[in-house]
Amino acid sequence: FEGWGATTSLQKLHNLAVWLRNSSIHHDRWIEAVGITLGIDNDTRWSSWYHLIKRTTRKEREIKDFIDKHPECDNFRLNGVEWDTLKRTERFLSVFASGTLWVEGSEASLSQSLTLMDAILTFFEDQKVLYKSGPEKDLRMVHSIEMGWFILDKYYALVDSTPVYAAAMLLDPSKRKHYLLQNWPEEWHQKTIDAAYSIWQKQYAHLPHESLPAAAADIDTSHPSSKKRIENELDRLKRRLRVQPTSQEDEDTFTAFIEDKTIDLDALKITPLQWWLVPEQRRRYPRLHRMAINILSIAPSSAEPEQQFSGARRTQSWDRLRLSPENLQRLECMGNWFARKLISSEEQLAMMVEAVEMDDEMNIDFDEEGWDV
Repeated sequence: FEGWGATTSLQKLHNLAVWLRNSSIHHDRWIEAVGITLGIDNDTRWSSWYHLIKRTTRKEREIKDFIDKHPECDNFRLNGVEWDTLKRTERFLSVFASGTLWVEGSEASLSQSLTLMDAILTFFEDQKVLYKSGPEKDLRMVHSIEMGWFILDKYYALVDSTPVYAAAMLLDPSKRKHYLLQNWPEEWHQKTIDAAYSIWQKQYAHLPHESLPAAAADIDTSHPSSKKRIENELDRLKRRLRVQPTSQEDEDTFTAFIEDKTIDLDALKITPLQWWLVPEQRRRYPRLHRMAINILSIAPSSAEPEQQFSGARRTQSWDRLRLSPENLQRLECMGNWFARKLISSEEQLAMMVEAVEMDDEMNIDFDEEGWDV
């Protein structure tokens, strides 16, 4: 066996889960005695081992009683050391389960990816110290941590070739450059900033400024000028002394932004993307806000795209399957906009009817008996 198969407690738990899954009689007796469905580990389902172990440790007493009353389950019996291993594994995996939930939400952004990797790295360092010596010494856990560390190093190496992750972190107003200075080794600082800066310089630094409306507070409509007055000598003298408006050109740069002070977004209860979508940021950073929105709107995990694919499968009728890919895409987009309250129900209905009618006009065909197919 490799992986979990080399750990006796995990092997027994897996076999118990398979035994319950393969028989409805066993499952019904289990539910009556233990009170919960145990579930089963799955190589393609996130945190499946964590949830399986968590359910098991929560019902330790009931599971022991069940095995005592069913001799056929004696091969699944866990001793004290094996129960301790399960509890230790649950505590260790809880960080990964929480991290998965953190980056799969609808408001998650790419700026969370490196922060999560840093958190896991810190966790590995702390856990290795814990299990390397002392009363909690466990060389199997140390080996597992080192294997996880190896995989994490591989993803850190990929950051250099994928600068969008560093750019997302630096464009987060709650992190900026200060996050690097506080949490990363000094030798990583400049190359990370340079990689993110290259995106700004190549794609956004030379974009034309948008023609933006002034803020409402900046527009004075209380005393409109009725006629143009002829300029006199005093006017010319005052014009010479007038302070020139401060240019925002220097502020609208990647370097100026990451050097600025951080903002506590948790206190404001908004995400980095929501902060950049405020009209004030668009006026203050006419070019940089485009880069920030483009990068921070990238989903950090595949959870939300997978939800959209699943929704599309439910939208299509099993009997007909007549919607074209284009109109199926339109319907899914409209459903997403409606769920996020970006459009009203009336607007959604009108757009859906228009999309379906358009699809009917383009795709209707008839067989020999006159039925549309």
